[in-house]
Amino acid sequence: MSSKGRSRARYAIDGDAVRYLVEIDVPDGVAVVRDDPVCRVGDEMAVAWDSSGAVLLSHGERGRVEQRGRSMRDALRGSGHHDLAEAIRIVAFPVHETALEELNRCIAVTGRVADLEGRLAHLTSGSGAAPGARH
Repeated sequence: MSSKGRSRARYAIDGDAVRYLVEIDVPDGVAVVRDDPVCRVGDEMAVAWDSSGAVLLSHGERGRVEQRGRSMRDALRGSGHHDLAEAIRIVAFPVHETALEELNRCIAVTGRVADLEGRLAHLTSGSGAAPGARH
C-alpha cells in the first residue's frame, strides 16, 4: 500500500453477502485494495480478543474465528501460558447492519503503520534508520 494514503478496513453487506473491504485514500477518492467474501447475511460472525489487554486477535466468519481461537489457546497452553489461553474470548453474533457497524468500530485502523519507518527515520540524525529498527 502507498504510504501516502490512509487505509480503512470494514465489513459491508452487499445484497445477501457480507464482504470484507480494505480501502485506501488516493488523490481522486478511495480505492478498494481488498474485497473478500466472508459469509452470507443470516450466518454468524465472531471476534476473538485477549481480555487481559483488550487486544483484537481475529474477526470474520464464526467457524474460522473459533478455529483460530482454539489454535491460539492450544499454542499458549502448550507453551505453559495457561492464564493467557484463558484470557482469549470469542464473541459470536448474527450478521445484521447494526452488528457490522459495531464490528467496524472495533477493527478500525488508520493505516498509520505504513508511514512508521519514515517517521522513525526522521527522529534520528544522519543514519536514516531509527535506533533498533530492523528490516
